[in-house]
Amino acid sequence: MKMLKTKLFGDNHFWRVGESSSAYLLPIRLTMIYLIFSIIVYAFGPFEWVTYKPVLFYGLIFFYMAALWCGYRVGLMREFSNPIVWTEKHTDVMLRIVCPLIVLNFVVYIINIFRDYGFDNLNFIELGKQMAIGLKNPGLGYALRYQRVQVLQGSDVIGGYVFSLFNYFWAFFKLPISIIGMIYFKKLKLYAKIFTVLYLLATIVFYMSIGTNIDILHVFLFLEIGMILKTFTRWYKKELQKKDVVKLVISLLAGFAFVACYFTWMMVSRGGINNLDKPDYNVGGVHVDIELPLQTETPSIFMKFWVSFSSYFTQGYYGMSQALTLPWTPMFGLGNSLFAVDFVTEHIYDIEQFTYQLKLEALGWKSGLQWHSIYTWLANDFSFYGVIVAMFLIGVLFGEMFKDAVKGTNPFAKISVFYFMLMMLFIPCNNQIAQRADTLFSFVLIVLCWFLCKHPPAFLRKIFKGANV
Repeated sequence: MKMLKTKLFGDNHFWRVGESSSAYLLPIRLTMIYLIFSIIVYAFGPFEWVTYKPVLFYGLIFFYMAALWCGYRVGLMREFSNPIVWTEKHTDVMLRIVCPLIVLNFVVYIINIFRDYGFDNLNFIELGKQMAIGLKNPGLGYALRYQRVQVLQGSDVIGGYVFSLFNYFWAFFKLPISIIGMIYFKKLKLYAKIFTVLYLLATIVFYMSIGTNIDILHVFLFLEIGMILKTFTRWYKKELQKKDVVKLVISLLAGFAFVACYFTWMMVSRGGINNLDKPDYNVGGVHVDIELPLQTETPSIFMKFWVSFSSYFTQGYYGMSQALTLPWTPMFGLGNSLFAVDFVTEHIYDIEQFTYQLKLEALGWKSGLQWHSIYTWLANDFSFYGVIVAMFLIGVLFGEMFKDAVKGTNPFAKISVFYFMLMMLFIPCNNQIAQRADTLFSFVLIVLCWFLCKHPPAFLRKIFKGANV
């Protein structure tokens, strides 16, 4: 057990300026192992992916990973002059504001569930019936939901366009409020604790009823953030015990096992993976290359999980290799976000035509069905060579904010752990942070608030000084 603690967190606390010791490096080390594993699955997994321009493809992947690593190390060594010192009094003031917002966040969430189901009123009985259908058969719930969102307009559902506009505003606060509720759960008022739990339960039930995965993963990350920060903070204070490491490892393994089981259940319920043993089974025209059971047998549940997981996990790399054969059209900061591309295209001007995602449709890789790695999304703005710089800058921010989350009390740094975990997990798949308004807007807000705390203008210093009085 002592060896496990030493390997994960190390016994030395200082290197160079004291910020690059073993525990601080653990997140980036795990990220590198994870990304190497993703490439191995891509190259040797069940799908017959064809890598276009393989030397360029694998060379760029190497430089992207190296840039992320180097940026993270630079971020750990950066220091700030005269930052705002966040005290317990500041935290108390923040929680007095957040506790009522937790209730409002839950109410807004429930209304949006009704809107997603196409209701124009708060008919809880009918909503319960609709959700029960999805809970019994998530595949059917997924199909019905897909049909709904194709025809629904903001004016058709409760709240109309006014609530749609409000949702854009609330997207800045939805996730941060939930994350604060989990990080500072013990300090919340009783009513806020109750509504924090209700929010998590509503999220699980709703997304199970519509057969989707991503927000279930959000709940898992919500639940893990507190323990992760607690373990690293105890390491920083030299109070870490073996039982803390064991609890964290068991919690993470149990959480990932649950997510894997849920993912498999969803995939089987949707039905597509059940055709694995059919000769025409494919993803974007690419077939699997594995030894399938005889026609009289059914593929095992593990086989279904492995193929489904490999498809989601690696198809983004295949799309990237195809994109390397296409010309680049710079998109000046809008192209890395699915939300931004869709919003601008729908309301202002068709910029989707300039994305690699749409250009790839000519090669049979459908933008609305297949996934694209974060590298391809960033390449819309920076080109595939410029992504090296982008990954370095992401690494710098990751290192700076994670170090601050561990050694400091700034809540914005602590909240950022959720976003960076989400971002790193989805590097092979897509730019998850910029996929939706709620993740994109709130991430920008959190980074901005954190940056202002590190480089505070005069008026902000006066406000915080007043809060200490």
